[in-house]
Amino acid sequence: MNSFISATSQRAADSLSVADLSRLLAGDSCEGRRTALDALTRLDDAIVSPHVPVVLERLCDDDEMTCFAAANVLNSLPSATIAPHATAIMALFETVPASSRWRVVEVLSKLDATMLSEHVDGIRRLLGHADSDVRRRAVELLGTLPDVAANAAFALPCLEDKDEDCRLSAVELLGKLAPEALAPHLNAVVKRLQDEEECVRMGAVVVIGTLPAATLQPFTATLLSMLEDPSWRVRRHAMEVSVQLHADGLPHRMLMASLIAC
Repeated sequence: MNSFISATSQRAADSLSVADLSRLLAGDSCEGRRTALDALTRLDDAIVSPHVPVVLERLCDDDEMTCFAAANVLNSLPSATIAPHATAIMALFETVPASSRWRVVEVLSKLDATMLSEHVDGIRRLLGHADSDVRRRAVELLGTLPDVAANAAFALPCLEDKDEDCRLSAVELLGKLAPEALAPHLNAVVKRLQDEEECVRMGAVVVIGTLPAATLQPFTATLLSMLEDPSWRVRRHAMEVSVQLHADGLPHRMLMASLIAC
């Protein structure tokens, strides 16, 4: 029955004319607005483009399902169509219902990195957003920008975020830095080796493993302690880093004792 209703609704949406779309998008019916938005996701970009300003208004609709449908429309569009509206999207972001904000951040991620960098101040503001999913996606957006090093300091507070996915994203962002740019943040990454979440600990080990052994020498004992981590994934990555340390001068006896304990 549900599939029949869905198919019927889709046929009705596909039969809408451009005039119908405009009327429904601006209409009082939530169902009508959603029907029009659903239809737009299946239409050619040239037809959808003139409706984008109204779709942006629907991002802040009184009906949350309509807001989500509007975000879906924007996600269906190529970056070239989205680009002229990036400033408007950033300005609207705070009034978009929480359930749709992550989808709006996905819209922003469609932008070319150079163009997205023009809105870096807005993205940085999202790092302090109440919604953890928004914070995480903001960190990921910063990681796509041309100059990751310039934004790394802004993402550091996310290493202490209450949400483990956000912490992991912050660790992964630091992992995109060149060794010399990562070195000043090494203490913050090493701290994540004690994170309660396996994925964050593993991410931290992987990032640390990108550094030269000479830089890691002060943390040798800490890294070797990861060979006793409860997670076999963390232990495996820690072993790879430890072998690298040995190859660069770590005492053979100390390494072998740790591997046996592992």
